[in-house]
Parts: sequence; structure tokens; C-alpha cells
Amino acid sequence: MLGLPRMRALMGRRGGGSTPLLPFTDTFDRGDGDLANGWEYTAGKWTIASGAAKGTPTVGPAELVTNGTFDANIDNWSDVSTGTGSISWNPAGSLQLNGVDADNKGWAEQQIAVTPHGWYQFSWVRPGGSVEFKIGSISKASNVLSVSAGGTWVLRSAVAAWFINAARGGVVTVDTVSNKLITLADMFATRDLGSANVDISIPVRLIAGTKIGAVLCLDQANPQNFLKVTHDGTNLVLADYVGGTRSPLISAAAAYADDRIIRAVKDGDQVAVYYNGAQIGLTQDITGKAYVNNTRHGMFTSYLGNSFGSFTAVAA
Repeated sequence: MLGLPRMRALMGRRGGGSTPLLPFTDTFDRGDGDLANGWEYTAGKWTIASGAAKGTPTVGPAELVTNGTFDANIDNWSDVSTGTGSISWNPAGSLQLNGVDADNKGWAEQQIAVTPHGWYQFSWVRPGGSVEFKIGSISKASNVLSVSAGGTWVLRSAVAAWFINAARGGVVTVDTVSNKLITLADMFATRDLGSANVDISIPVRLIAGTKIGAVLCLDQANPQNFLKVTHDGTNLVLADYVGGTRSPLISAAAAYADDRIIRAVKDGDQVAVYYNGAQIGLTQDITGKAYVNNTRHGMFTSYLGNSFGSFTAVAA
């Protein structure tokens, strides 16, 4: 088992060179422009802006939602309302959800074919009222995400199809519903640090509902096998990927504030994660996992509005 979080000096050089080894830190205090400094990433997708590192993953261009603009009708959307709830078309060009209460909701549903374990950006415009979007793998009874305000966020699919549902008591409208695939490789900036055992710390800023964090033990720059610890504004989540298939290891509430530190410690066949100095969840045993001896580590972001204040890695 790993012990309590320990403070370490930011030792070593700022990076670069053909054989970067631990300890390593990058403070991103150079001029705006390409991330550079020995990091590996999709050209043009990672930059320095005002002393912080930012990733700008490619989204789309293919639109997976059919008739998300509701310009002329609400075709392609199924009415799965409960009780006396219903859906209708607003002549102004939007979807109207007509609900009464928790037992009589207006629900609109559309099944979307997606890439298993892909990453998607889902967004909508909420002209008025309060609307709840739920995105599930089978039906509105088994949702995996629920958000009660307009905006944009990123989510991972676990199956080959998703349902989008919108519901709320009262009469509300939604418009310009969109769901697009994010290019996986664009979400990573990594480097070979020469050791599979590493203690990584990164202060982050994120847009709530998106994801930002550290990746460890990647098999390649566009990985299939690795560990990922991210914050989404509510929870700190540790997951691993083996052959591209995601398995959740830890998911727990961790009160978010800008510039708090996400920390991940991988030591042999044990991995622990921390947020704001406190361990989140239990230390995990990763014995025999395909990634356990990989020496590539780095940063991950799902949205262009997120940023990293620095990146520090020392030996675990």
C-alpha cells in the first residue's frame, strides 16, 4: 500500500532532449505558441497560452444527431413521455417539452450509433426554462449522465448506441442539439520518462462537465493500454484501458477549485490517486495489466477550455 501524500521538491530540468528521465517538471512559463519542449502530441493541437498548457482536440465534423436544429419539425425524435407529459414542435424552430411533475414528464428520445469507447462532445442550446438531458446506454431508465443546465461537456460511450432524453416538469424548449466524435489522439500530450513508476502532480483548470487530468503508462502516443485519472468538476475518476476497453477503478466526489492538484502515484503494481492533498478511493492493484511496465506518461484533456498550470513527475 502507498503511504500518505508526500511533498517533493520540483527537482531536475524542465524537459526536452531525446531521453527525458525523472525527475521532470514543465512550468509552461515560456512564450505563447506550440507546446514543444519534448512533448509528443498531434501537431498544432497542444499550445502554451498565458503560461498554461492547453489541448484543442478536433471535434467532428460528422454530426451524429439527426434533426437537432428542429427548423421545420421534430422528426427523428420519439415521444417517450410519461403520464400526461408530451413533446411538440415550437413554430419558432425548437423542441418543446411539455411536463407537469416528476410523474408526468416530457421526454424526447433519439438513438445514436457511436463508436464503442469513443469520446464525444454533446451540446445544446436552451432558449428558456430548465431542461435535464440524460444520456444512457439502454433507455431513460438506465442513464449514465444527467445535467440540469445548458452547456457543453464530453462523455465516453460504453456501447454501440446511446439514447438522448430530455425531461423536466413544466414547458421548456431546447434547440441545436449536437453530438460529435472527438479525435482520440488529439487529447494526449505525452513523453517517455524512462520509468514505469512515477509520481505525477498537475494543477488544473477545467470547464465543469469536461475532463482533464494525467495519463500514465501509455503504450504509444495514440494509446490502447494506459491509466487515466481525471476530474470533471464533480468527481475524481481513475480508469484503465486495456486493448482500448475502459474499466473504471475509482470514482468519488472531490470538491473542485481552480489550480487544485491532481496527483497520481504508480509504484510497481499499485496505483493511488489524490486531489487537493487527500487520497481519493483506495490504492488499486494493477498486477498483470498490459500497461504496467510502460514508461510513457503525460496530460489529457477533452475540451479546449481546460488548462494545466504545470506538470511535475518524480520517481515513485
